[in-house]
Amino acid sequence: MRILVTGLNGFIGKNLINKFSEDDLIMSLSREINPSIEIPNLLQIKGDIANPNLWKERVFNFCPECCIHLAWQGIPDFSLKNCRENVYKNLVFIEFLKEINIKNLIVAGSCWEYGDCEGEIDENFNPQNPSLFGLSKLSILSFIKRLSYESNLNFKWARIFFAYGPYQISKSLIPSIRIDILNKENNIRNPYAAQDFIYVDDVANAILKLTDEKIPNGIYNIGSNQLNSVGHIANLIYSFYGKDIPYPELPKKINGFYAKNQKLKKYCDFILENNLKLGLEKTLNFLEKGK
Repeated sequence: MRILVTGLNGFIGKNLINKFSEDDLIMSLSREINPSIEIPNLLQIKGDIANPNLWKERVFNFCPECCIHLAWQGIPDFSLKNCRENVYKNLVFIEFLKEINIKNLIVAGSCWEYGDCEGEIDENFNPQNPSLFGLSKLSILSFIKRLSYESNLNFKWARIFFAYGPYQISKSLIPSIRIDILNKENNIRNPYAAQDFIYVDDVANAILKLTDEKIPNGIYNIGSNQLNSVGHIANLIYSFYGKDIPYPELPKKINGFYAKNQKLKKYCDFILENNLKLGLEKTLNFLEKGK
């Protein structure tokens, strides 16, 4: 398959790079060329998704059969200004995809689209008071839905929950807890906060499964179907380093929302390969190698 990918230099993209089949031909469209990537079936082109005139001829000639669209500029800046800029850039890029008549599109969404909710959430949940970032993603989803009605576009909206793992930004939860341990500090504000944490390798596997053109249109939750508290994660990380756990008496009942991922399992045969403990161990071993 000939696959166009945006955002390959980002958190999820870096974990996706080595998962493509040797039979796939990959074209990466990113703002910067990554010289450390040495994959024979990968062609990198430099360009901003909002300026197709600078790169569209090369994409035309590549003739992609599928697009995996991961790009989102400025994370973790979720301000109105940055969200507005990203919506504009995304709509320009999607308009280009329509121009080249792309037939199979996978786009990275976010669980923040659901807004205020509790418990197990499926793809039919009506968003309640989503954040600016969530609203921005929803507006792009609405645009893509409209295009799918007008053309023969098979789109899969990958609604990703709280991914963690190698290459995540240093201010994220797990790298931050590791730094706290090294500095003999504890800056966790709310150990009882709970989310659906999923190891990024499982996210990448799910995204690749969604490239199958036989999978129906629609939204697909990509989550672990489990709720874990920040305090529990901190305890596992402290145990990894042989330290006394900071939260020995966490409540058994925790509040939050988590993914009902039965749809992903039904259409993609998705299997979660990394539980929380294993995913954390892999993440921390990666961080130790990088120091």
